[in-house]
Amino acid sequence: MTIQRQYSLPNCTLVLQGVGDPAASGGMAHSLLSMVTGFQCYLAGQEKPLSGGRDLLNQLITTVSDYAQTYLSGIPHRSKLASNAAGVGQRGGSSVQIAQVSPTLHRLLVQPQEVHVDSPVNPTAAQFDLTTTQFFDLVEAIDQMLADGQTLPDLTLNLSPLPKRQAAVQKPATQQTVPALLGIAGLAAAAAALFFVPIPEVRRPEPVPNATSQTQPGASPAASPSPGSSPAPTESPSPEATNSPTESSPIASPVESPAANASAGAATESANAATNPAAAAILTNRPEITEPIELERLQVALYERLDRAWRTEPTFKEALIYRVGVSPSGEVLGFRFANDPALNFVNETPLVDLRYPPNEANSQEPLAQFRVVFQPDGVLEVSPWNGQAEVLPSPSPSP
Repeated sequence: MTIQRQYSLPNCTLVLQGVGDPAASGGMAHSLLSMVTGFQCYLAGQEKPLSGGRDLLNQLITTVSDYAQTYLSGIPHRSKLASNAAGVGQRGGSSVQIAQVSPTLHRLLVQPQEVHVDSPVNPTAAQFDLTTTQFFDLVEAIDQMLADGQTLPDLTLNLSPLPKRQAAVQKPATQQTVPALLGIAGLAAAAAALFFVPIPEVRRPEPVPNATSQTQPGASPAASPSPGSSPAPTESPSPEATNSPTESSPIASPVESPAANASAGAATESANAATNPAAAAILTNRPEITEPIELERLQVALYERLDRAWRTEPTFKEALIYRVGVSPSGEVLGFRFANDPALNFVNETPLVDLRYPPNEANSQEPLAQFRVVFQPDGVLEVSPWNGQAEVLPSPSPSP
């Protein structure tokens, strides 16, 4: 019984003619095509079809499969066609060849002994130029035929992975050495460029000289005695100088020596009495606030008021030190100069503008006295005049 099978795609139609075996069909709707007597492959754009027998079909299958895998992977492939039919197989030299003419054009060559044409007189090699789309339609038609279990069940295409020695793509020696040479050249260029970069000079940090207090000649109590004279007893510093404040908070001023405080107080006492006698009376006659919590509150309030009001760019070179009296409400009742620059540059401080006229009715109102320092670099320091008061521990309850 003659059977015909057709596998159609847009650019390729594969038609097989053969003989079926009804006994082997097993009651299936389609008869089993067990032997091929001929085939025709109609390609779009070609006048004549490619036709032949079983041998040409086998060679066409292996050639198309090898070329498709080579085209997609870039590695040469060689497939093996397995057939159980006697006398059917791939010959030593294939009469079907495919070559790539351009990136989108593939040439299929078939030797004349395998081409069946109508009454050939002088058979010549058949040539078919296929586009990439036409070629892969031919691949799809062959895959459909091999996947059909009712067509040539003895025909299979054995596909296996390539060995590493065949799959490895050997690069030319020039391509392997060029990256290494470029890396060495880049490293040499970077080394040459760094050679001309000057070495930075390392400078040792210069020590900052400590600020020294100004003292009047001959007024230092710790002056060394002259040879042959008896040593004079050292004068004890005044209570005001002895109780100079120490650094107890971020806004506290640096500690000055008792001798410096005594000298500064003696040098500016006359100026204070002449320029601001009311402030001198307020700071000396009124009771003083000594509670630590109240002192800390007024200290913070005074610092914030002075910091907001001090907007003048300093022109003085030495620190301006003032003794400032503050009421419980935070008002500046008066201030005195603690050194000579404080008298000369008082107009560059906000103390004159913030001074509040005292009320004679509240002559016995207590006040807190603070040491205010205006530094030439714009730093403001506020600390208790007699030092930070100690917080007495609360008595433990009796058992």
